[in-house]
This record gives sequence, C-alpha cells and structure tokens, in this order.
Amino acid sequence: TYEKGMGLSQQKIADMVKIQIQRTGEAGTQILEKVSAYSKQVAAATGVDFKHIVEGVQEIITNVKTFGNVQEDEAARIVGTLQQLGTSYRSFSNMVNKFMSFDTAASEIGKLTSVFGVHMDAMEMMQLANEDEEEFLHRMRDSFIDQGIAVDDLTKAQRNLLASTLNLEPGEVENFFDPDLVETGLDEMIE
Repeated sequence: TYEKGMGLSQQKIADMVKIQIQRTGEAGTQILEKVSAYSKQVAAATGVDFKHIVEGVQEIITNVKTFGNVQEDEAARIVGTLQQLGTSYRSFSNMVNKFMSFDTAASEIGKLTSVFGVHMDAMEMMQLANEDEEEFLHRMRDSFIDQGIAVDDLTKAQRNLLASTLNLEPGEVENFFDPDLVETGLDEMIE
C-alpha cells in the first residue's frame, strides 16, 4: 500500500522504517504516515507533485551522514523549497557537505565575499550546515538576495565560480537565487 501510494520502492520504504527503528527502537509505520501527511501539506501549499515531495523527503531522511536526524516536517519543507527552486537534492546535499567543516566553510565564504561582496559568518554557516540545514538553505539564498545581487547580471565566469563554490549545477544557480521563485514560504507549507 505504501509502495503504491507513495511511489517509492520497497527498499526505500524499508530504509525509512530502519530510520524509525534507530530513532525509537520500534518498527512500525509511524514514519511513513508522517512523511505522507507532511508531503501532502507541502504538495498542496506549493503545487509540487506529492510523489516528488515524498521521494525527496525519503532521500533527506535516509541520508543521515549529511542531514543527521532531520524530522519529517523539516525534510518536507526543504524539499518543497528545493522543488520550487528547481534545485536537486544531490546539489543541496553537496552544498551542505561543503560547508560542514570550518576550513572549507571559511574558504568558500572567503571566495564569495571577495568576488560578490556577500558577508556571511563562516562559523554560523558551518553550524547551520551541521545542525539546521533548512535555515542554511534560506540563509545562503537570502545573503545574495539581500545584497541585491542579480544573477542575471553576472558574467559567465562569476556564475561558474558561484556554481563551483556552492556545489550547484551551473543551470541551477540562476533559479537558486531568484527571489521570485519561492512563492510559498516555510510557514505556509505545514500547518
């Protein structure tokens, strides 16, 4: 039933149940029910297909190395935002991984500051990458948007630098920093 309704393979469903067992010590379907409920709310709020939301939530929840113990509602909101931006989970995961250590976070923020004049605190971004990936996503976007940097006005070299620094695909850079693409805010996704 879950396989058909959620559009996930039996293996992916089993992987989520394993996460529930690790968290609670009990096998059951509670995690699947939460993923389904939050995904429905985000899909209704954003207009993104329910099964795309579920697929992304499953990927984030089971990627414990990068995302730790992300809860179902937070994962659904992250996926809803990424879907609105046309950014892949792989790219976002790569971006988070790049900022998980202080050395790489400081190095990458130094590049962004010197080329674009964007000011971010390396320690804070490292902490967000490790502890609050949802806030990390929005802080990264808002830093550029608040600075008034229009991606449309960047040179090809600047776009490529931005893509490599943030571990985004070159085609994702423009959408990631488009202030008009996130029509549904975090508070509106899940009630």
